[in-house]
Amino acid sequence: MPQNRETGRRAMLFGHEMAKKVVEHLGAELLPGPSNNAIWNSKKVNIKSAKLGNTKIGATLNNLAWADSIIAAIQEDETGFALYEVTSDWFKSEMTPSRQPYTMMVGCMKIGECGAKIGYMLV
Repeated sequence: MPQNRETGRRAMLFGHEMAKKVVEHLGAELLPGPSNNAIWNSKKVNIKSAKLGNTKIGATLNNLAWADSIIAAIQEDETGFALYEVTSDWFKSEMTPSRQPYTMMVGCMKIGECGAKIGYMLV
C-alpha cells in the first residue's frame, strides 16, 4: 500500500529511532542533522531500516553520493533486526526508482543475500 503523509511521517520517525539504536549497538557516531548518517569503523554510513513485512529499503541519491556504505536493519521476526552492510556502489548497482525521483530502492531479500551480516539487535 502506498504511503500517505501520516504513514510517511511515522516511517520517518521509526527510521530515526532505529538509527539511534543501531548507532548505539555498533558503537558508531551519529552525525548531527535530520539524516541517519553516521561514522562507523572510519567509514561514512547511512543507516536504513525496514519493519517486518516491508520488502524494500530506500536511500536518497544525496546519501548514496555521500556514504561509503549503507547499514540496513531488517526485521527478521518479532524478536529482532539483522544488521547488514552493503557498499553504496553495490546499492547503486541494484537500485530501482521509487515514486520519489530522488529516492532509490533495493529489496531487503537482496540485501540479506549479498550484504555482510554485521550483527543482530533484539527488539
